[in-house]
Amino acid sequence: MIHIKQKLDPIFETYALLFLAHQKEHYFHMIEDSLNNLGLQGEEIVKSNLFTILRQYLDAFAKHWMAPDQSSIIYKLKEERSMIALLDFVSDLSKAMDSPKLFLANLTESHVIEKLISYFSRITTRKVVEGASDFDTLFNYIMDSEIDDAAKWIFVSLAKNPKDFFEEMILIAQENIGAFEKAVQQVKPELDVLLQEFVSHLEENKEENVFKKLNISFRADLVIYPTLALCGSSLFYHNFYYGLFHDQLLLGNDVSSSNKNDLLVKTKALSDKSKLEILLSLREKPKYSLELSEAMSLSPSTTSHHMNLLVLSGLVNVKKERGKSYYHVNEEGIQKLKDEIDYFFA
Repeated sequence: MIHIKQKLDPIFETYALLFLAHQKEHYFHMIEDSLNNLGLQGEEIVKSNLFTILRQYLDAFAKHWMAPDQSSIIYKLKEERSMIALLDFVSDLSKAMDSPKLFLANLTESHVIEKLISYFSRITTRKVVEGASDFDTLFNYIMDSEIDDAAKWIFVSLAKNPKDFFEEMILIAQENIGAFEKAVQQVKPELDVLLQEFVSHLEENKEENVFKKLNISFRADLVIYPTLALCGSSLFYHNFYYGLFHDQLLLGNDVSSSNKNDLLVKTKALSDKSKLEILLSLREKPKYSLELSEAMSLSPSTTSHHMNLLVLSGLVNVKKERGKSYYHVNEEGIQKLKDEIDYFFA
């Protein structure tokens, strides 16, 4: 049975954010290049509302994180493949957080080698030996993989001395889980909508939407997590992380398709009487959620639903003031709506 999680994996997201926070702009350039290689217009897509959410998420984390020591392995791995290899390696450390001492006491060399082989066997130029789980096989896979030479020796050393590495990574996660939680709060309205879409999209025809669409082998025990830190989707060790931006990124092959989608989202938001009245009310002055509920004579849950869609459409943004989250009309979003109408109809 496929298990679809309806929340972000805190430990995985924390590690992913740690890797990205100190090289954010490089990450966006990398995404742009990847989109260009797919025949999409990467520069325009990376400037879209979708990536505003990701930038806010990364910025909020970087504002609160406890940066690791400069000698940390997180800083030593510079290129994409080696960073993904390490993320694959720590992707199931959530279990270790419950009882770090017990985890470290039971840590075995065979477990470490098995985890590393699961990734390096996928990127080696050497013929893969099915079922092999010894150090020599791992060493050959690493040496024949497509990561840089310095990173190869880091992973060989890690395989021989895993306890020091795991002690460091557990401590780093413990120190930064709070920064992840603050980052989630910063983008919560937008994230709630993305999570709703993720669950409804995958719950229907699970096998077709996951195994066939993403071209991965059938696994009855597959656990699927949404991820906001990564834009694409990928299998890490035994969990599959589905990028919440995955489908939106591949929505269209040109700027026109992207603009059409933006226009549809905004006009859909405005087509509802309650949402339009909320927007006009916010024109008078910014309001927090309860204040809006009373002004519009709506229940808090209905108001929250409307605000999620208005925020995601880019017509409204949220600002923290005096301990409350106030909704403001997003002037840039309104101007963009005008520009899109002019683009298609003027």
